[in-house]
Formats: sequence, C-alpha cells, structure tokens
Amino acid sequence: MNSPASVSLVEIFLVSPAIALFVLSLLPLTIKVLRGNQEPPKSLVLLTGVFALIVSLALNVITYNNVIVAQNSLMAFSNSLIFSTNSYWAVNLCLLFSIPALMLCYSHKAIRPGQFSEFTFLMLSSVLGMLTLSWANDLIMLFIGIELMSLPLYIMVLMSLERRVSKEAALKYFVLGSVASAFFLLGMAFIYGATVSNHGYQVVTKLSRIAEVSEALMASDRLFFIGSICMLMSMAFKIALFPFHSWSPDVYEGSNTSLTYYMIVPVKIASVFAFSKVLHAGMLSYSFVLQDIFQWLAVLTMLVGSFGAILQTSVKRILAYSSISHSGYLMMGLLAFSIKGTSLEMTAIMFYLLGYGLLTALTFSFLIYFENKKGSQILLEDLNGLGFKVPLLSLGMLFGILGVAGMPPFVGFFGKVFIFKEAVDTGLYWVVFWGLINSVIAAFYYIKIVVHLYLKEENSFIKLWDNAHFSAQNLSFFSKLMVGSGLVLALFMPILLAS
Repeated sequence: MNSPASVSLVEIFLVSPAIALFVLSLLPLTIKVLRGNQEPPKSLVLLTGVFALIVSLALNVITYNNVIVAQNSLMAFSNSLIFSTNSYWAVNLCLLFSIPALMLCYSHKAIRPGQFSEFTFLMLSSVLGMLTLSWANDLIMLFIGIELMSLPLYIMVLMSLERRVSKEAALKYFVLGSVASAFFLLGMAFIYGATVSNHGYQVVTKLSRIAEVSEALMASDRLFFIGSICMLMSMAFKIALFPFHSWSPDVYEGSNTSLTYYMIVPVKIASVFAFSKVLHAGMLSYSFVLQDIFQWLAVLTMLVGSFGAILQTSVKRILAYSSISHSGYLMMGLLAFSIKGTSLEMTAIMFYLLGYGLLTALTFSFLIYFENKKGSQILLEDLNGLGFKVPLLSLGMLFGILGVAGMPPFVGFFGKVFIFKEAVDTGLYWVVFWGLINSVIAAFYYIKIVVHLYLKEENSFIKLWDNAHFSAQNLSFFSKLMVGSGLVLALFMPILLAS
C-alpha cells in the first residue's frame, strides 16, 4: 500500500486484532507480577483471556466491514499480509473456538492451579500465530505464523499435571514438529533457488507471485518441484494427514483434555487454512502426479483414522483418531479447492470446520466434566449406564457424538454433504465414494459410545456417585453456557443458513 519504509494507519487498523490480542495477553502475567508473583484468582485470569479474544474478534469484524469488504481483498506491509473474506472467516473461527477452549482449560483439573496465568498467556500467543497464518501472503510470514502457533503448544502440553505422559507427548510433538518445520524451510529454500536460477524470475517469496510462476516451474524445474513436495509434506504433518499422523493420538492423549480440544479444533482450523494458501500458490494444481498422491492420502487418512478409532478403549483416543479421519474429509475439500480454486470450496471447508468445532466443543465439555469426577481419563466402560443414571448430561454427549459422526439433522451432516458436493463437482468421484464408505465405518465406533451410554450395566465408577454429583446443576456457569449454545447451534445452524 505504501513504500516499504512506511506504515500507514490503515495497515495498523488492519492488524489491530493481533495488536489488541498481544497487548491484552500480557495482562494475566502483569497482574501476577504486580501481586508479587502470586497467582491471581483463576476466574479473573479467565475473564481477562476471554475479554482479549472477544475484543480481537470484534476488531476483526470492524476492520472487515469498514475496509476489506469494499475492496474484496487488501494487501499490507509490502504485500506480506493479505486481508480477504477467506482470511476474515479463518480469523473469526480461530478466535471463536479459542473461547470455549480457554473455558474448558479453566474447568479442567489437569491444569496446574498456580500456572493458569502463564497457560492463558501461552494460549493467546498461540492464537496470535493463527492470526498471522490467516493473513500471511509470504512464505516467511507463513513460517513465522506456524512457529508462533506451535511453540507455545509444546510448552502447554508439558504443563499438564499428568507428568510422565505429558512429558512424552511434549517431547514427541516438539521433535516431530521441528522435523516438519525443517521440511518447510527446506522447501522454501528450494523454491527461492528455483525462482532465481536460469529462468529470469525475480526472487519470489510472496504466495501470490508464486501462483503466477508455479505452472511453468512445476513442469520445468525439479528444484521447484522438490521444494513444493517438502512444503506439502510439512503441511500434511500439521493437519495429521496419513502417513504423517502418528504423532497425533499420543500427543492428544498426553495433553490435558481441554488442550486436546484446542489442538483438534482451533489449531486444525488455522493449519487447514495455511494448507489452502500453499495449495492456492499452485503447488498441487499443476502436477497430476501430486494430485493423485494426495487423493490416495485423503482416502487412507479417512480409513486409518476410522480403523484406529475402532481399536481404542479410551474415549479420548477415539476422538483423537476421529480427528484424523476428519482430516481426510478436509483434504478432500482442499483437493477440490486446489483444482478449481473458487470460493465455493473454501466456503464448504469453513462450514465443515464450523460444525465440527461446535459439536466437538459440546462433546469435550461433557468428557471433561466426567474426567473431573473420575480423576483420570474416561474409558468406554466408564460410560456404562450413564444414559439412565444422568439422562440430561448423557443426552448432551449423545448429541455431540452423533453430530461429529455426521448424522442428520445436526450441522455436521450438512458440512459433510457440502464437502462431498464440491468434490463431486470437481470430478473426485472415487474419493467421495471412499468418503461415503468411511462414514459407514466411522459410525461403528461412534455407536460404540452410544451403546455404552444406554445398553450397558452400570459399573463401579458410576455407583460411587449419586445423582446429585452428576446433576446438571453441578455444571459451572461457563459449562452451561457452552453446552446450551452448542446444542442450539448444532441443531438449528442448518435451518438458520437455509433461511
């Protein structure tokens, strides 16, 4: 917009959601320092964090309605950042689902009580990385966003009270995440070299510029081709695509359950959108070989996630493998986007993520509530008889499970239909066929949870508690708010959109 040496007020206004989030993220730590390193009240820290996310969300809406919507898309800071309708919705979803994630962390007993202010700061810093990812129009900015999102996550996984398992999970996540980042940097270096050697192109790091030259370079320059493969592998790791998925079940299990929700929903939303940016640069569009490979990876991801979930006895690991299967559906949408490149594919992906995030929040709120009662992870057998012992809470978990499974009339069903429709319109018939087959397979492990809720006899864990311990009145205000809003939106979102 301006010369590289100057920064305009419009550019500052465009990034105001990130500025506000960064400044307000310092409040919990500042309060702790001013109190002589004594942890402030946990509710105060929570309200500060939620307030920061809401302010950032409001500023994002204001900037879009007053600046971006008039120009469709807008570049800033020497074209390193791009502000568009897609980035607007990506930022909205990341901020929106980070709010229940922070609330779940507040209510979960596995969070160290004396470190909630540090935990909140790290989560808000990670969200700041998501905003950077959503706006990035430059390979370097994309890398900075990925690292800013990921580095706080490594520490947050380590901060769980489940010490041995959390240390293993944090180490595995850090080592494999570092390898993925190394591949991303290697791909950047190859693409940088390919654009300046023997082709007469200027140095290219802007994604919009790479999209212009990728068709010619993908066919003629092996260095560019290998660099594209390295970057695609790195992004496949971030969304847990087969065969780069093996870290996710162990890391999700080793993390406290509230953080698992944060990684499954907001982090995945940001990663999927970053993946779409790489694909929009043409790194998959002009190679039929890579398109075929990623079609197979999408199918295998769905199947590996579903068959892996069938073998699990921990509800948390079932949901972890379920998230892998959902990555396969999202890859189907990303493939359609890379081939057609229209806004409809991104709309389908965003709608799918919206429904998935709402229903997963609903499911995890009940799972965390039961974990707090038991004091450890919930196994399938721990759910035996809950459907009749605590009918209201079980009904809420039932709705969440059926919604994530993609059963009508929940929003998850319409999200899946939207993805399938765009894939069919793109010609990915055989991938859609396997997606339908996988939906049938996935129903098995979701129904397993329902069977334990309603068709199994009560076990010793349930008999330890009377009805008062499991009553809806025992839910915190934030849990009631999240559960109520989740149920309403999960059921009525399709009706609202249709109208």
